[in-house]
Amino acid sequence: WLSDKKTAIASLAIIGSRSAATDNDAIDQAEAALVQLLRRCAYTVRHGPVGVGAEVITAIADNYSPEGLEQVQGILGHAKVVRDADYVLIVGGGKGTLSEADTALQTGKQVLPMPASGGTAASIYMRQLGKSELRAWLSDADFSALATASGQQFAAIVERVTGGNSD
Repeated sequence: WLSDKKTAIASLAIIGSRSAATDNDAIDQAEAALVQLLRRCAYTVRHGPVGVGAEVITAIADNYSPEGLEQVQGILGHAKVVRDADYVLIVGGGKGTLSEADTALQTGKQVLPMPASGGTAASIYMRQLGKSELRAWLSDADFSALATASGQQFAAIVERVTGGNSD
């Protein structure tokens, strides 16, 4: 479905889920903004069989029916979802997401949490706040902006730091 776009900019793992500890409105906003980002920019996307990443890709398929997006496979195994990603985006999340996020951080992945969505995303943001080496690749301004980012703002930060825009 990326055939009409340039070569992929980067590989994104979109991890996270809805749980009692997450903000579903914030997740809905992030999902809508990520749908638009993925329609605009060419990324390779990795996600598990359920969760926010699967919701984003399903929304693209259901609402826009892009040519070439007839079949999607979720990746099984928490470590495998993040293994080959350049960037790991965390929206919400529970225990499974925490396992994926821990693996991503331990292997030096570039992790972008959306703390306003709650759950694992908020926990990982706080961990990065306390350990600047976990976010050394990210400017202080972008990291600070993540703290209160809405879905649109989160997607804009993702686009900027991954080189998705031409600015």
